[in-house]
Formats: sequence, C-alpha cells, structure tokens
Amino acid sequence: MGVKTRTVLKTYFNTGDTPTEAQFIDLIDTLPVAIDDIAATTTATSITFNAAPAVIPTAVGGTYWDVAARCLATVTGTNTTIQHGQELPILCKNDDGAILNGQPVRIVAGTGNIPRINFASASSESTSYLIGIATEDIAASPNGTGMVSTYGLVNDVTISLVAKTGETGANWIEGLPVFLSTETGKLTVTKPPAPNHGNFVGSIMNRTGGDGVGAKCTLFVHPTLGAELDELHDVLITSPAAGNLIQRNATNTIWENKTLAQAGITSLHGFENQTDTSLPTPYTGSNIFTLTRVNDYSVYFNGIKSTFTASKPIDIGATTEWIAYTADQRKGQWFVWMNSDGSLGASRTPWVITNVAYTPIATNHWDGTEWIPSEERHGIDRNLLWHSETHKNYGAAYQSGFTSSPTFDAGSANTFSFVGGTTSDEGLLSVTSGAQTACRLGYRVTGGASMTWEASAAQYAKVIATKVQYDNNGTLADIPNGDYGIFWIYQTNRMGATNKLTSIVGQAWYGTLALAQAGSQPTLAGLSVAEWKCIYKVIVKVVANGTSWGYDSFVPQYNLSTGPAISGGSPVTMPAVNVTEITDGNVQTAIDNLRAASGSGSVSLSRLFMRR
Repeated sequence: MGVKTRTVLKTYFNTGDTPTEAQFIDLIDTLPVAIDDIAATTTATSITFNAAPAVIPTAVGGTYWDVAARCLATVTGTNTTIQHGQELPILCKNDDGAILNGQPVRIVAGTGNIPRINFASASSESTSYLIGIATEDIAASPNGTGMVSTYGLVNDVTISLVAKTGETGANWIEGLPVFLSTETGKLTVTKPPAPNHGNFVGSIMNRTGGDGVGAKCTLFVHPTLGAELDELHDVLITSPAAGNLIQRNATNTIWENKTLAQAGITSLHGFENQTDTSLPTPYTGSNIFTLTRVNDYSVYFNGIKSTFTASKPIDIGATTEWIAYTADQRKGQWFVWMNSDGSLGASRTPWVITNVAYTPIATNHWDGTEWIPSEERHGIDRNLLWHSETHKNYGAAYQSGFTSSPTFDAGSANTFSFVGGTTSDEGLLSVTSGAQTACRLGYRVTGGASMTWEASAAQYAKVIATKVQYDNNGTLADIPNGDYGIFWIYQTNRMGATNKLTSIVGQAWYGTLALAQAGSQPTLAGLSVAEWKCIYKVIVKVVANGTSWGYDSFVPQYNLSTGPAISGGSPVTMPAVNVTEITDGNVQTAIDNLRAASGSGSVSLSRLFMRR
C-alpha cells in the first residue's frame, strides 16, 4: 500500500473490476500528494473562459465571458453585473431615501472605506459634486447599500423616474448629453444656466419603450464637473464684487479680479443714447418734470446697465427742498437726476459729476412762472472723469457754423439774422440750423438773485417805450444818450428749437466804445452751471434814447478763429477776472482762462474732445 501512479490507479477501476479495500487505501493516500504537487509545481499561464457560454450565471460571484460586451462580467448583486474594463463601479451606503437606478448621487460622508451617498443637484456648489449614477436601486438609509457607476454603462434607466419635471422620453433622444438638474436627484437634457452648476453627466443610448412612462434608455456615464472662475489654477479671485473684471497681473503670472478703477478703466456711466427718451420743452401750470420713454431705454451706473420700460416723473413741487423754500428761493436752476434704482431726484444744489450713485438728466430753470429744461443726458461715450475735467476746465465749446457777419438792426425793428451753428456741452451737441431770427431775452429780477426770461421773439435788445435798457442789478434802466450798451447772444442747451438762443441784457452802460469793448460777461444769476456758449457780443450806441438809437458795431465772442474787427480796433478778450464764478464756475470763465493761457483767439477742439 502507498502512493501509486495515475496509471496504476486506473487499473483498479477497469470495466467489471471491483476495487479492493487495499486499492481504495492506495487511492486515498495518493490524492493529497497529487493536490499538493499541483499547488506547488503548477503555474497557469492563462485561463480561458467559454466564449459562448450556454448558461449565464446569476449567483453573486459568478464570472463569465459577456459576449455582447466582449469582456469578462461578474455578478455583484441581484440586479447588477459588472463588465470588467468597461466601467468603474463603487460600493456605496445610502444616507438618504431610496435611490433609483439612474439617479445622480454625491458623497456626504463615509463608513469605513465605504462612501455614504445622497442625491446630487445643480442648485448649489455643495450639492453638485457628482460622484456618479446609481447602477441599481439602493434601499433607503440606514441599511441600503448598492453600486454607483463612476464611469461606464448604466442600463435599464426608466426616464420618467430620473428626468426633471416636464421632460419625457420624447425629449431624451439618443446621442444627447444629459446634465445634472436643479431638481434634487434628477437629470436633464437642457443644461441649467449660470449660476447653477449644471455638470455634464453622460450621454443617452439605446432608447426603448416609446415616449411615455415606459421609456427606457442606457446612460453612458462619464461625469465632468464644471468649475467656478476662481477654481482655475492661474486665477486668483479676492472678494468679488459687481462690475469687477479679470486682468493679468503685472508679473504676468496669474489673472486677478479688479475694479474698473484698479484696472485703469473708467466705467460706463450715463445714458446709452438720447433717442430712447425725451425731455420736456419749457412748460407752465405744473411742477412735474417727466423723463418720457420713447423706447425701452438703458442707463449705466458705474458700469452696471439698467434698462427701464416706463417714463419717470418727479414732482419738484413736492420735494422737501421746494416746500422749505420761499417763493424767491425756489427761483433759479434745479438739478434733476436719476438714481441707480430708477427713481428721479431734484435739488437746487448742483450735482457732483463724479458721483456714481446717480446720473444727470436735466437742469430745470424756474423763474416763478415757467419751467425751462436744459439737456444733461450725457452719454456713455464720455466717462465721468472726462466729463468732470471738461466741465471744470473747458466748458461749452464752439463746434461749427454761425455767420461771421450777422445782421443786427439798430432801428425800431430791433431784429437780427444770422445762420445757426453747433456748440457742445461736454460732448452733448446743441444745434441751430438755417437762418436764426428769434431768441429769448433774459435779465435779472429785482435784487439780482435770479433771472427772468421772455418768450422767444424777433427782438434781441430790451427796449421799453423806444428806450434801450440795461440791467442795473435786477432793475431795467435806460442807457444814457450817447453811451453804449451790450447784448450777449448765447447758444444754450435748452430743450426746444426756439429756446436755444438767448440774448442777455448787458449789466452796465459804458461812456466810450473802448470801455464797451472791454466790458465783462454778465452774471447769470441763479444759474450755478451755465453750460452755454457766447456766440456774439453786440455793442449798441444810443444816439438819442427815446427817439433814435443804433448799434455802433459788434464783435463775435470767441466763436470763430477770425472775425470782423470792431471799428476802432480788433476783437478783444474779456478779462476772466471780471467774470463772476459760482460753484464749479461759470463755464465762460474756463474758456477765457484757456484762451488767455494759450494767447490765442481760438480753442483747440482736439484738446476739448479727446477721449480719456
């Protein structure tokens, strides 16, 4: 007895033989040696699975060749089979309610080395960290465990159970991408817009079952998480705020968020255009000022665009300031603006041009009877710093046009005629075209605290009972016989074609022509921001006041590079020192100073209107 070879053992069991007890002992003794010998000496170079298995295993742990997938497959659960090399599943523990096959999940914690999962959604960053798609139904917490596919195929997905509300099988077309939905645990074929985190999940395959509740598909899962700007490796975001931009830093190493000022850029501020709204022309009978909508209009506040769909009124008579003032205090220039919330404000106090909390709309002059609005809807093509600089240092400017030899009648007709032209107020153009034969006379009221304005008429000089007048600190008085007076013709930024030209009654009389030539510009009482351009200085000589008078000559006031000489000498610059300066300054002061500094009778328009 003892260990026998395989050949000897086979002879014990030939047909018709009856093995003896001794032979069975030999068999028993030989088996352990054979097994040990195999374990100790045999090395498998390959294992070949049946390439066409007749029976597919269903028990957990069964491994077989998956003919369709062309890979090995292992049964891991009642309804799950892993195709090796074609998917990356992970065993997870449910931390929420029941999870269905095909629903998106995220990791919330861990139990040992097993992730604990919950539903994912695109509604916030914390809920959007998608790990994968459940590849089987997973029972609810605390005992539910199941497989989640981080990459690969998830089969038999019932579309109605995993699609967001409103989407059906008809929406889920083969080849379309699917994204994480803002609905918890749902998918969508429409990527949620920012700021939602609509991460890409995978693609739709193998649609079956029609378009209704029975529609199914296979999902090829390969999630890609989106990223916020500050998650990029070469971007550093610090305390982001509305209106920030991204700029490469000085060392060219990273991108950083900057305010427009930090980036060296002045933000857009003001009206997108002046055609989508309109301002009122002079009016009486109401204290309501209205910015009228023509079309939906956009206004920028420090780089932030706001679009409005309705007209914007303000009752100046209902403001605290109006109510507190006396009737005389109310007279003068009111400043009207739009706040960033779309409401309008108004005050007798001038606005601060560089204040980004509002944008100017108009000045509205009140003379006790009539409101006279002037244009201030500055556009976004000129930034606030440019506007402020131009306002303080340059003022209104001549652009083009106007007759170099206008006609001013010195007789009883008291008429005038000249061809109009274009002036500008810090970028806003004021245009009169064709023959101009009417203007509004203006002079100070009694006491000289404000101005009064007559209706547009053909007369440029103030005449009472055939006597030519001058403005004696708010009281109209006759110019003495043989002496001289001045009338100042301005082009303004007032609204309405017949309101743009105004003639200001001179505020002194002069004994000689030379004194009249040197006469300083008038004080525009109550107009702390008088953004007008003086076009003509008209000097008249009274021959016999009450019976006859006539103009001696006239001089163009800084409107042309050359002009006709006044009798007895050339045009002279009015000394800036004699011009009254109020708040930001009468704009003519700035013009005079600029001309005096340059020593020239003309202004460089390229200096006035260059972009900054």
